[in-house]
Amino acid sequence: MHKKRFDYELIFIEYLKRKKGGVADIRTIAKELKLPKAYLEKVARKLKRAGFVMSRRGARGGYWLAKDAGAISIGTLIEFHEPLRSFCPLLRKMNK
Repeated sequence: MHKKRFDYELIFIEYLKRKKGGVADIRTIAKELKLPKAYLEKVARKLKRAGFVMSRRGARGGYWLAKDAGAISIGTLIEFHEPLRSFCPLLRKMNK
């Protein structure tokens, strides 16, 4: 797992959760969180392709959660990167 990308994904999702269904643009998110806009855009595109977020272009565009905030957990993001059994050594032993 790419820890940096995972950290950005988690921060991005948590930011959108706090928006409570509102739309947030990348420029604002990057500025408020003091994160590089270009990398955050890559993370957002990946999360969009995976179905975690949706987006709209234009003056009133931005990103918002595609699922209920409660349905997206840290575990969900970990599973998105790697199956849990490959992430956790104890689960690998149990699945042999």
